Amino acid sequence: MRVIAGRLRGRRLFVLPDLSIRPTIGRLRESYFDIVQDRIEGSRFLDLCAGSGSIGIEALSRGAAHVAFVEKSHRAAQVLRRNLDHCGIAEGYRLLQGDIFQEIPRLARDGERFDLIYFDPPYFRDMYHRTLELLSQCALLAPEGLLAANHFKKTPLPTACGRLACLREVQHGDSVLNFYGWSAGEPDAGAPAAD
Repeated sequence: MRVIAGRLRGRRLFVLPDLSIRPTIGRLRESYFDIVQDRIEGSRFLDLCAGSGSIGIEALSRGAAHVAFVEKSHRAAQVLRRNLDHCGIAEGYRLLQGDIFQEIPRLARDGERFDLIYFDPPYFRDMYHRTLELLSQCALLAPEGLLAANHFKKTPLPTACGRLACLREVQHGDSVLNFYGWSAGEPDAGAPAAD
């Protein structure tokens, strides 16, 4: 696997030797970054279930100002650290090794807000609804931000979850990206809606 574009273009990334952590396929990564390319420069980016870090590192390569990586697996976090070192990335990121249901509230308590959130959990685990609800409650997404959730095509995601509404769906093979933003006209001042 390699970085697709930006200052680290072509840099090879390490992945776990088995399939316990599923890397995001290149075509899906490319499609995602084509969609958010106008939002990347200077953005704050959250990579949930980061695995080897390919999405967050791609964001840094393309000009994101800061990336927070959240990964539960110790082995995957080791590979992620190795990729950051290999790419010469010494700053502009935060790595939290732990369960997302603990780390999302921690980020919220720290006052974090993200322009872009990418959520790519292991397929066939019932994490989507709970995570979307938690992200809605914690309001980690910036007012005009965009959240993408990668899921298996036979596991449809809701069109709305809490104060988040699905804005777009993109499919590549067996994988689907659902894009969420704040519901229009949302009265809760804790998480302003996008226009």
